[in-house]
Amino acid sequence: MSGVARPSYNPQTAYVRAKVDGLVSGYFEWMGAASYTSDQRTSAMHGKQFLLDAVYAGLDADSVSGRLDFHHGVPDGPYRLVVNLEVWRDGENRKTAPESYRLSVDAQGRKLQRWVLTNGQERNKLATFSADNGNTHTNGVEVALEQIFEMRVPFALIAAQAGSCIRLRFAIWREHLPVDSLPLEGWMDLHALPEEELETNLYSFSPPE
Repeated sequence: MSGVARPSYNPQTAYVRAKVDGLVSGYFEWMGAASYTSDQRTSAMHGKQFLLDAVYAGLDADSVSGRLDFHHGVPDGPYRLVVNLEVWRDGENRKTAPESYRLSVDAQGRKLQRWVLTNGQERNKLATFSADNGNTHTNGVEVALEQIFEMRVPFALIAAQAGSCIRLRFAIWREHLPVDSLPLEGWMDLHALPEEELETNLYSFSPPE
């Protein structure tokens, strides 16, 4: 697939209501989501380590969801998946600084060990999960890892509301260093609009910068 040209980015066109179970349940489950596929041909030319294949992200009326597909299946050994989110409550106006959030997920192969959702410069914990000691306060956050990685975060936890803009970036870390990310540059932009407006593309769209 490294020599095949692939589309890079598509905006969201419908609400996403995928089941967060880490399984590839069918094409229609993520239909309508924004999607970003890696540029494998350019990456191969530059000798880049390639772990992530594609990401999907989308909103419904009260949550944001994301999906991450791996290039050659789920990596072996220990690694960390990081989802960075930025939220503008005032949408396209962006007259104030965005709220920043981070979902950090530690895993060993397909085994989900722990995750934490934090916000702000001090990284205050908003939701947590640990497979080892039962220290779990998910607050409605859903995270799953099996064939793929999937997540869902309620708007209520990230100061989002109707009209908000939400940006996402996904990355994989090994030994405290980022080794691959999608988008490679920029963000995936989502707009908290009624579904009928997404369906007719009644929003301004610009590809990741």
